[in-house]
Amino acid sequence: MRWLTHLMLTVASDIALIPTLFLINTALKGKDAYQADKTGLPNPIVLDHFRQILFDTPIFRCMANSLIIAGGSVGLSLIVACLAAYAIARMEFTRRDTLFALSTALMAVPPVVPIFVM
Repeated sequence: MRWLTHLMLTVASDIALIPTLFLINTALKGKDAYQADKTGLPNPIVLDHFRQILFDTPIFRCMANSLIIAGGSVGLSLIVACLAAYAIARMEFTRRDTLFALSTALMAVPPVVPIFVM
C-alpha cells in the first residue's frame, strides 16, 4: 500500500513540474522556433534572450528596487501585526473578540481577489 502512495506522489510531482519544464523549453527557443512549434524541444538552443536581459537592461537595479520594496513591506506588516497581536492577546477592551474574529476572517480571503476584480 505504501508503494501506491509513493506512485501517486510521484505522478503529482511530475504534473507539478510540467509548467517549469515548459518555461525552460520556451526560454531556450528562438522566436521563430517558438512560433513554428510551441511544445517541441528547442533546436538550436538560443541563449540571446538571457544575454539581452543580463547586459542590455538594468535588471539588477530592478531586482534591488523590488527587494527594497518587498523587504520594507514585510517589515512594516510584521511590526503592525505584532503590535496588534499583542493588544488582542494581552489587553482587555470592548469588542476585542469581534476584532479578533474580523482579523481572522480577513486572513481567509486573499488580497489578490479584490485587486483582480478592480
